[in-house]
Amino acid sequence: MNTTNLLALAIKAKAGATAHPEITLTQNTAAKIQTDLAATQTAEAQYQAAITAIVPTQEAHAAALADAYAWAQRTRDVLKAHCGNQHGALWNAAGFVSSLRIPREWNGLRVLVASLGAYFSANAALEVESLQVTAERAGELVTALDAARSGVMAARQAAAVKREAREAALQKLRVRVRGLADEVKQLIGRDDLRWRAFGLKVPAEPAVPPQPEELAVTNDTPRQLLLRCEAVSYADHYRWWRRPHGSPAEPEAVGTSELPMFLLEDLSGGTHWDIFVSAVNASGTESPLSAAVPGDVRAAAAAA
Repeated sequence: MNTTNLLALAIKAKAGATAHPEITLTQNTAAKIQTDLAATQTAEAQYQAAITAIVPTQEAHAAALADAYAWAQRTRDVLKAHCGNQHGALWNAAGFVSSLRIPREWNGLRVLVASLGAYFSANAALEVESLQVTAERAGELVTALDAARSGVMAARQAAAVKREAREAALQKLRVRVRGLADEVKQLIGRDDLRWRAFGLKVPAEPAVPPQPEELAVTNDTPRQLLLRCEAVSYADHYRWWRRPHGSPAEPEAVGTSELPMFLLEDLSGGTHWDIFVSAVNASGTESPLSAAVPGDVRAAAAAA
């Protein structure tokens, strides 16, 4: 059960415990449910806030990379007057080892910028103050790269801590809801409709069939559509639906069958339909409609 559904179930469970004081809960009272629910809601909110807080650190990281990359490009262009247009030994000394390529990833770019800073410290005559091609600027960029990386890592670590706290709170709430179901089971009957007040299924009721799948429509015979789907667990019978193809109207029921197949007859040739099917259990509870499948009705052959 995902977080949203668990929180919704816990809210219903608390409402049921509050609305039915005659069901003498002792281990999983409304107050205890509320305590665990509130803790989980707080933990979830803090986790989501921590996730959101990662975004500006990633933006700052990207900006630091962009600044360092642009500076390295400018610096490479400046150094061509001294080191040449092709890679060679002079470039190795400057920090461009093996090629003039500028790395885009953090590790490689930081190494290059730091190497260029050391190179300019040793060769101050090559610095160009007007373009900020200096050892000082290289140091600033390295500091910015380090700070940006640390910011992302710190934000991710904070989110990981909040995630662990959220998971612990969720697990405690899951145990609370399961405990409530077990306690209610000892206090009311399997067919008691008050189960629903807690957001729980009435145990005596048949299970709700799942949404039918693999719906297929065959139009081999003029003016007929043969409808089939995969058999659905807990289904007592199937209800078949249609609507004009592409229409926003609600589908209309056209028949039922005990087996997962149905023959739709006496249709007008050349019409186009969207076909659906639902599964219904013995108590009348119905599954969601299947996904729509198009059905094109063949016209009868013209008389000779």
